[in-house]
Order: sequence, then C-alpha cells, then structure tokens
Amino acid sequence: MQRLLAGGVAVRAGSEYGPSEEGHIRLSFAADFDTLDEGLNRLQKIFARL
Repeated sequence: MQRLLAGGVAVRAGSEYGPSEEGHIRLSFAADFDTLDEGLNRLQKIFARL
C-alpha cells in the first residue's frame, strides 16, 4: 500500500474487509473515466517497477 500511495494511487488493504481478502487490495471505481484511466496507468507503472 505504501508503494502504491507513493506512486499516486490510494488503495485499501483487502484484509480490512475480512480474512478471505488477505493479500488483496481494494479499488474504488466511483470516478469519471479520465480519472480511472489515469489511476490504472499509474498502477501499471508501479507494478512494472516491482
């Protein structure tokens, strides 16, 4: 979560929603298309560096 936040993407830990979500992240899609597109581009860049 810290790496994603440092890359400009805020997420929630899946474990906050129960033990079956351990090891996952939660994303919100309650935004306009341009904002979602930018967020997914940021995620792609972060994951490519890992």
